Amino acid sequence: MEITPSSGSVLRGRQQLAPTPNDSPLTYRLIVCLLETEHRARAKKALEELPKRTRHSSKFRRLEAKLLQLTGDWHALKEVLRADLAETPGSPASALAYAAVLYRLGDVESLQAFLARDIELEDASISQELELSKFQVRYGNAEAAVTRMYGVFRHNPDSAEAAGCYLLTLIQAEKRFQIPAFSEVQLGVAVSLESAQRHYTVVLESYPNDTLPPAADVLRPNSPLANELLGRKMGDLVKHEGPLGVEELRISAIESQFAYANRKAHSKISSAIDAQGPLFSVRVIDDSGKVDVEFFKRQAKGRREYVQQLLRNYESSKLPMCVLSAMLKVDSVTLWLEWPHRDTPIYVCEGTYEERGEAGSALQQREHQFVVDLTTLVELARLDFIEPALRRLGRPLVPASVKEELLLTKQFATEQLAAGVMVENEGSVQFAEIPPEYHAKRKALLETIESAMNHVC
Repeated sequence: MEITPSSGSVLRGRQQLAPTPNDSPLTYRLIVCLLETEHRARAKKALEELPKRTRHSSKFRRLEAKLLQLTGDWHALKEVLRADLAETPGSPASALAYAAVLYRLGDVESLQAFLARDIELEDASISQELELSKFQVRYGNAEAAVTRMYGVFRHNPDSAEAAGCYLLTLIQAEKRFQIPAFSEVQLGVAVSLESAQRHYTVVLESYPNDTLPPAADVLRPNSPLANELLGRKMGDLVKHEGPLGVEELRISAIESQFAYANRKAHSKISSAIDAQGPLFSVRVIDDSGKVDVEFFKRQAKGRREYVQQLLRNYESSKLPMCVLSAMLKVDSVTLWLEWPHRDTPIYVCEGTYEERGEAGSALQQREHQFVVDLTTLVELARLDFIEPALRRLGRPLVPASVKEELLLTKQFATEQLAAGVMVENEGSVQFAEIPPEYHAKRKALLETIESAMNHVC
């Protein structure tokens, strides 16, 4: 029989082996264990007892950053991450965390200055590059974001995930960056060439550095064909000595390298066997060339049946709202605003008469400090009663995770506005438009909650 030690016994064992914090693997693992088991005060004490040089080393500094993130001390976290980036400027985790902290603090000027550096992340995953590009798009550096994800796609030409992330960046940057049109060949364009025997495209890339890998359709800047093409216009003829001898080529099209990569990314996603990344391709045109309505009907019906089953489970098992929103893949605010009151009542436990009396006495005496969650804040904001209620509770506590969830929800509420929703009703597909008033109301509600968090909680 295998016996697995509890987290408490592991923690006690580590503390006995490392009673005095120092620069050792045991001390490091002890603090990690303290953080993982929510012993934040003890983790803080262990970090404070470290020698100054050890505490400021990269690995222990990142543990301190994790602790500050868990406790929501954003100002201190900002300084710790700034120090870490000064030592390791290409760290993906530190760069993303620093951008997120500046966003949470509302320090737009510092965030814009940081993003303007357009730092090159070292050994970053595709998703990490995408997250940094989102910040760049939002804070005035959309072209750098598109260039970043173009480079990611070039480094991963066979990845549907990289293709999807590049396309997603183009979509997000659409209002802030327009792919340029070109009338003559220069760096940064793709050129379509035709001869009597063949038709193909070559790219003369423009990129901040020379780190992009070679590709069959990319010309070296100093190659004979590149030199011959530079400055030419559509319809011009050029002579090039290829594998079959000298051939005459006509320039049939000139487009941005970003537009060319856009078409390649679409092609990669549509041919991918498995859906990966933020975007995927589905076949909605049948063999006759008509839109496959049945596909949309199946998707909408499946979603409706899934939601109905979850609501039945909620009604019978009284699932917590946070669990229900996670299973529905919607944020708590959306779930609360769009709750189907006619079909499913919201479960509220009011308690017995004695319990309600005790709760009222506790509120009057203010003997306890209360903790409020996002669901409570949303309902109070909807009733336009949030500030009086929170003052009655005596400056309640709001967990750092709740603040983070609200900020993320608010970010999506301003950046990604859904135009409508597709539903299935008795075998027919209907598309219901979402009016602008809904988005404005939702944004105002989020701002009300954020203001209450900052000034009342």
